[in-house]
Amino acid sequence: MRRLFEPLGYTVTAAPHMLDEQHPDWGASPYFTVTLEGNCRLRDLLTHLYVLIPVLDDDKHYFIGDEEDEKLLRHGKGWLENHPEKEQVAYRYLKHKRDLAMDAIHRLVAEDNPAQEGTETRPSRKFWAWTFPIAPWNWRRADCTWSACSPNKKSASP
Repeated sequence: MRRLFEPLGYTVTAAPHMLDEQHPDWGASPYFTVTLEGNCRLRDLLTHLYVLIPVLDDDKHYFIGDEEDEKLLRHGKGWLENHPEKEQVAYRYLKHKRDLAMDAIHRLVAEDNPAQEGTETRPSRKFWAWTFPIAPWNWRRADCTWSACSPNKKSASP
């Protein structure tokens, strides 16, 4: 989260929560209370949130097409082209549609450098996955699923 908001001038504070206060052994919740502090126009803050909340959520429930590409360009204009995580922002905003993300970044970079428009200014093809912690109960479920499906596990035959 810091990699998204701090380059835009915000100070980010995130406070974790317990999954259940009555059962601390259940561990931490995947949710945080997040505070953004900064001095900017309300319009800029809302634009940043409009783009970056779906990036954090990484789960769009509708078709991603050229309209989303245009929305990203429109709302990212003026700040996204200089953001150090612009490729990852585009990739996650456009629901991991690599071609749309590469096109969006190429167009942002071309608009930012109009003198070089005739030259190839494609961004790097380096896309990496941000990793978020998985809750311990998911690990156990994954282990159980893996052991149940493992070909090395002997099954009891009747």
